[in-house]
Amino acid sequence: MSAISTTGTEESCSSLRSKVGFRDVEVRHYERCISDNPSVQDGPPIGIGWKVEEEQKFSVDEFEGSREFVRQPDVNSLMLPKTHRQELLLSEGFSKKEIAQSVRSVIKAKNQRRQTVNNLDKIPLEEFMENTKRSVKGVFCIGKSKENKMLLSESQTLPIANAAA
Repeated sequence: MSAISTTGTEESCSSLRSKVGFRDVEVRHYERCISDNPSVQDGPPIGIGWKVEEEQKFSVDEFEGSREFVRQPDVNSLMLPKTHRQELLLSEGFSKKEIAQSVRSVIKAKNQRRQTVNNLDKIPLEEFMENTKRSVKGVFCIGKSKENKMLLSESQTLPIANAAA
């Protein structure tokens, strides 16, 4: 890459052309792991871990020549079926118990999300109730517990004149 001097005239700068090129392509294969993503329709979610299992380096021409240039017709063709995900996780060394536990946690997360969506229409009522509660506390000084405790302790230490008579 070359540097462009800004001291020249506008004509000389416009005659220089910037060029970007690529020399190598690195392809890394990462370990597969159980994910926690609840967006799967059914079965265990699958993800990639941090451990690199295989790394290959190609020239751009080699890489482009070796890969099949096939466009996927739609997003659904990229989804892995439940059985395929289970087989991949089992082949990676995960137990059936770990996979089942993952499925249960996904179901729990889905239920929590569903409950949140179902309760969205109740938010204005909850906010009204909380604001009313704060207003009532403010009017009756319920929230000032330090002052209330001090007043209570002072009232208990004062001698009562009528009690002695």
